[in-house]
Amino acid sequence: HYPLRRQRQMCIRDRPDTAARAVCYNGGEETTTHTDTDGNGVISATDNIRITFNDCSSPVLDTYAFGYLDVTVTEASLANKTLNALISLDNFSVSDEFDRDTIISSQGELELQLSETNTTRNYAMSNSQPVVFSVLNIPFISIDSSSFSKTQNLTCLLYTSPSPRDKRQ
Repeated sequence: HYPLRRQRQMCIRDRPDTAARAVCYNGGEETTTHTDTDGNGVISATDNIRITFNDCSSPVLDTYAFGYLDVTVTEASLANKTLNALISLDNFSVSDEFDRDTIISSQGELELQLSETNTTRNYAMSNSQPVVFSVLNIPFISIDSSSFSKTQNLTCLLYTSPSPRDKRQ
């Protein structure tokens, strides 16, 4: 047992999210590219974000993702902690974990709205034009209009760890 002269506190939600890394669950790759159209160094309206999936496995959904999602930012405010964007599904497809030869392609666009306060993060997604899913270029699901929303509680679980300087032998 060693004396603690000083303690550091860090909110667990402030730690890097390992799920957002470029290596997928199965070793495939996920790459995110930000095109800063106005050169201001932050995400802002008219910027583009491309999320590319190369044989990327999702253990939650039991699927493999291929292709890319193009995200066009329509509105962004760091001061208000808001982001609105359009997500193109036209070059994105998935396959079942157990039947990788059956590829489901998607076509259409989703509207994304994100906002955050000190205690909550709000997600909303909707489509006003049809989103179509196809197998072998044969449409089997068409979603004409939908919406989804979720609120995430950002209350912070604090933990205390010793400073490296406190680990004297």
